[in-house]
Amino acid sequence: MDAEQMLVEQAAIIKHSACPEECPLPGGCTKSNACPQKKVWVYRNLVKALPWFGTVRTKMSDPAYAGFFIPFATAALPNGTVPGANVPSCDTHYNPARCSHLYHDQVQTPQYPDGRGWLDGSCRAPCDCGAVPCGEYVFDHRNGSALTTWILDEYFGGSSGLGNPNIDGFMIDDQWLPQHGRNGSIPGGPSEMDRDAVRDMGLSQDDVRDIFEAWQSNMAAVIDLVSTRGGWTFSQLQAGQSTIPTSEAACAAQFQAACTPEGTASGQSGVSLYSLSDNHTNTAKVNNLAVFLLTRGPYAYIGHGWEGLCTADYSIPEEFAMDHGTPLNNCSETAPGSGIFTREWTKATVTVSCPTLSGSIRMKTP
Repeated sequence: MDAEQMLVEQAAIIKHSACPEECPLPGGCTKSNACPQKKVWVYRNLVKALPWFGTVRTKMSDPAYAGFFIPFATAALPNGTVPGANVPSCDTHYNPARCSHLYHDQVQTPQYPDGRGWLDGSCRAPCDCGAVPCGEYVFDHRNGSALTTWILDEYFGGSSGLGNPNIDGFMIDDQWLPQHGRNGSIPGGPSEMDRDAVRDMGLSQDDVRDIFEAWQSNMAAVIDLVSTRGGWTFSQLQAGQSTIPTSEAACAAQFQAACTPEGTASGQSGVSLYSLSDNHTNTAKVNNLAVFLLTRGPYAYIGHGWEGLCTADYSIPEEFAMDHGTPLNNCSETAPGSGIFTREWTKATVTVSCPTLSGSIRMKTP
């Protein structure tokens, strides 16, 4: 499997759907900014080294680059198994088994014959990640300039990244935690991995801190590369608050803070992302849109977030397609303590009412 190549192909299709003449299939756009109205970001991970990405698998399968990745703390036996490890080092669905002395777990990994349903995927045959078993491996950011150069020149800047005119940026996933990590991983370590990952890799608290600092340095280098080349990353977005709180008091406090001369609508200097409500009803989505129009700054997006249920309703109400014009002012409370907040747009009046915990968008008559 090569998810990296799949993303490249999907990016070309998405660009073609918006700009069929400028970005013909199969390759899509032949130059950057050929389709400025459609931006495509693709997935990357700077914590987990995922072998279903071709560029990662190539390095992982080459012993010369073993230093790019963190090994198990205990040496493997001649049959490839690692004594005392809490996760398997071999995929025994192959004969001979595919093994790796590099640490890997299967927390968020497609598996055979059955993964965790739709969440991580199931393989119809033994999962094929080339010479290594499929799993979540871990980059060792202490490696220094060699790893950094590969990350910038190939993993992010190469032909499946910003070197491809169909790709405009990245959703960079996961983080390295300096201490007290998620899933019980102590002391710190990679997010969303097996709770014993740090122990199985034999990392001390000093090791965790060193990798954390090196990961931060490489992340900063990636952001600088992407920005220099006119791209964008999900991590550069500011989180916008799109929901109406469930109590009148909390609602009033939220919008009284936002609807001031220094509030979010006037003070946002970056780009904000507002996510739609998890309950996916049309009423909730219109309320989300009302909050967005009430409080957004000069640069903002609204849409479905990065996670949810495959069975959820991802349709968009007609209000999202309406032309609301441009804002005429910042939002304000109609009267001190009223709990009702409004904002005038050239083509609409937007209101959020804390007494009723609802939002409304009234289009103006031309």
